[in-house]
Amino acid sequence: MTATIVDVPFIKFSRIQLRKPWHHLPYQWFNTFAPFCCRNGIIGQNQLIVPVFPVGFYSFFFYLSHRNLLIGEEKAMNRLFMRVIGVSLLVCGVLRAQELKPIYVTIRIDDIFLRESPIIPQEVDGFVEMCESHSAKVMLAVIPHRLVEDQNKNGEMVKALKRFVKRGHMIAMHSYKHQCSQCGNTAHEYNCSTDSITLPFELEARELAEGKQWLEAAIGKVVASYVCAGTDDPLHPQTLGIVKNLGFRWIADNKIHLPDFRDTLSFAPSGADYTWNIQDSAYTPMLEKAKADFVNAVAKGNYFSFVANDHFTRKNYNNGIVLKWTAEFLAFIDSFPHVAVHYVTIDDLKEEWSPQRP
Repeated sequence: MTATIVDVPFIKFSRIQLRKPWHHLPYQWFNTFAPFCCRNGIIGQNQLIVPVFPVGFYSFFFYLSHRNLLIGEEKAMNRLFMRVIGVSLLVCGVLRAQELKPIYVTIRIDDIFLRESPIIPQEVDGFVEMCESHSAKVMLAVIPHRLVEDQNKNGEMVKALKRFVKRGHMIAMHSYKHQCSQCGNTAHEYNCSTDSITLPFELEARELAEGKQWLEAAIGKVVASYVCAGTDDPLHPQTLGIVKNLGFRWIADNKIHLPDFRDTLSFAPSGADYTWNIQDSAYTPMLEKAKADFVNAVAKGNYFSFVANDHFTRKNYNNGIVLKWTAEFLAFIDSFPHVAVHYVTIDDLKEEWSPQRP
């Protein structure tokens, strides 16, 4: 975390001219001691520790070494000496630094190892590595049935998931096979919009339990977040009951903008997808929209999320346009003034975060 050095009254010397015309004591003194007294020590979130005691002695020796260069009235020299002594008597000072507003940012990729994609190689490594260059974590929403399909030939998918988990990224479960057993449509799974029915409870409960078991066995870690397929309703009572019983702590909801903490199953914002099927003509308009949404999120709260989809995140999709777009957007976020950006996964958030909401 960064902190702004504030103006310190007791080290603000009067401008005293030296015999060497290119030296001016206030600037020479400050620039010399600043590296010694400011170490970015943080108390809480908005205080900077400045160890003044060693600085005082450093100042005293600076005075002794430059006293023969001082010219002007004796009063000015006495004033300088008294200020040096005053600083030397202080052990340390705790100064208010500029308060930075914390902003929590989540990034999610859905449909990892997409089955229907013609784009090869099958990978999300480039996107993840680009995010890592911004110290950002990624939430990877995985369709567990892919583990028993060709996508996991020779265990390549499992190896990739373990690699991402080891590097601090998060695995979420993304439905079961992302395809409706009733009509075969891949845009939904359990809430069939084609025939306007909800598939049987027993089917959904059995498949989600099996998928969670497969995914946890693959990565060696509990999977606590669930993302519905396509147009399936995350608030459907049948789905909510099953997901709760399976021990999930989070379910993604695209209708909210802030995490909604509950006693058992909490709700996580999905965020906007700015790069779905993105072409060159949409690059700048979607980037400007994303920037405006981030500015609005900062103004209203301290949470922002966005989502992308495999295969669009692959290096060979449209010359890596999504990687370039996301890198430019993250650079904008990183440079945003007066905020402390925290790239997190939804599993990182604790209930203690909830009271921070405005």
